[in-house]
Amino acid sequence: SAFAYTITDDATGGDCSTFGTWDSASKTCTMTTDISEGIVIGSSYITLYGNGHSITGNNPQSEYDEGAFGISADTKTSIEIMGLTVENFHDGIVFTNVINYDIFDNVFKNNLRLQILAINSDEGSIQDNLIQCGTGYSGMRTEGGSHVLINDNTVNACREVGIEVVSNSEIAVVDFNTVDSQGDLTSRYGIAVWG
Repeated sequence: SAFAYTITDDATGGDCSTFGTWDSASKTCTMTTDISEGIVIGSSYITLYGNGHSITGNNPQSEYDEGAFGISADTKTSIEIMGLTVENFHDGIVFTNVINYDIFDNVFKNNLRLQILAINSDEGSIQDNLIQCGTGYSGMRTEGGSHVLINDNTVNACREVGIEVVSNSEIAVVDFNTVDSQGDLTSRYGIAVWG
């Protein structure tokens, strides 16, 4: 079986029609059922609306395992992720080299390493998410991007870091977040900004 669905900008939204409805005019995939495999955003200008549904993994122990990421996008523009729950993956969401992204009004929980990870991704907004690390180590990490807004998120029960901003080349705004890490490791931080 496949280890990920792919959403693309075509007549059916790629695999979107297998777990939701596709609106080609707005390039929006609206989930109509819970799924147990990850989603790859395969085109730019895509909105994934969870509609209250869940994406649940099988607890992969490595980022190299098949099905390691709940949602992933690489080298895309204008991606929106909203209204869903992502749980039990190695990483909940991974954006690499994504420009202009919004991650809002989601629940991320029990993803092993990170709930949200954005690498070299610019003009991002991570807002109004509930992040419950639970069995996972860290809440969210942005690394190497610029113009990132992280606000109004609730982050709790993270064992290592709640919110981490690393080597952002320009403006990163971290504002109005609630972080209760309840860490149990030696190197624990609620909010950490490096470089």
